[in-house]
Amino acid sequence: MISSHCGQNGHASARSREYLNYNYTVKELIQQNLGSQNQRYTVSIPLKSFMSSVDVNANNTAVQKIKSLSMFLRKVAYNAQLFFSFYILKHPNSLPSELLKQNFWYSVCRVVYQKLSVQNFQSQYPLIPHLAEVWEDLNGVEGVNLTVDKGNLTLYGQVVLSACESIATCHNNYYIENFENIIASYFIYMIRQAFHDIKMSVVKHRVYEHVLNVLFSPGLGAINSDNIFTSLNSEKQENICAFLNPLILEIKNRIPVFPVTKVTLNNAPFSIILVLKHILEKYESLIVEAPLPVPVSQLQIIPHVVIHLLLLSITP
Repeated sequence: MISSHCGQNGHASARSREYLNYNYTVKELIQQNLGSQNQRYTVSIPLKSFMSSVDVNANNTAVQKIKSLSMFLRKVAYNAQLFFSFYILKHPNSLPSELLKQNFWYSVCRVVYQKLSVQNFQSQYPLIPHLAEVWEDLNGVEGVNLTVDKGNLTLYGQVVLSACESIATCHNNYYIENFENIIASYFIYMIRQAFHDIKMSVVKHRVYEHVLNVLFSPGLGAINSDNIFTSLNSEKQENICAFLNPLILEIKNRIPVFPVTKVTLNNAPFSIILVLKHILEKYESLIVEAPLPVPVSQLQIIPHVVIHLLLLSITP
């Protein structure tokens, strides 16, 4: 095996660490120079404060280069996330943890800016089915173009690779940090839709204090009049319990394992995708059935990720 870049044996790609001019990531350089005992901070400082050149033209050229790379990265990252979101909507049962790895996102980005073919992309991940099929389906929708022209840009690979690390981490953390709030927002929204006269503050308190406890506890627990809306009359309490318990059961039946904690989700972040997909379908059906557009005040209760997915749920 001989590299086409440097002519050396033992590697075929410039991304190999055996390549003489291999570009280490910031994380790797910090590890090499400072070891593992370090804390990384990000500080915003003016570009001019660390540009050594006094040549105004050179500085302007550098600024334009940064702007071009930033615009390119924004378009590539957006399309990569569009593809990712469409994939999890189409195949919620085929979601290995590999989808949240930096290398996977980098491969998606390379397909977006046409450095990697869709067929080779699929062959790189034989255990993740339907990648090529989903790409072709989404890219074939009228008005959708997943590819981005890189034009005359150079030295963009390291920029994209570093961004992919952040994207993968953010997606992984999103499921871990926000799953409770997403589900709570769903129940708050559903209660407010059915029982308009109950104050928002009361609804939120009962959902977080009681509904979630029942939902995330093992067994077939149910809401009853002893632990929900005790300030209401008995008839309304019964109506609310009869309304909530089927909704709770629908969610519990889609939770694969108990308890659901940040630790268990960190090991299997996609384990609650079926729950999120069910919530999305509920919102879609409510919006379709609504005689009038959903008021803005109600949309604010819907998790932002669901609004985002609603916009992506295109039927070819």
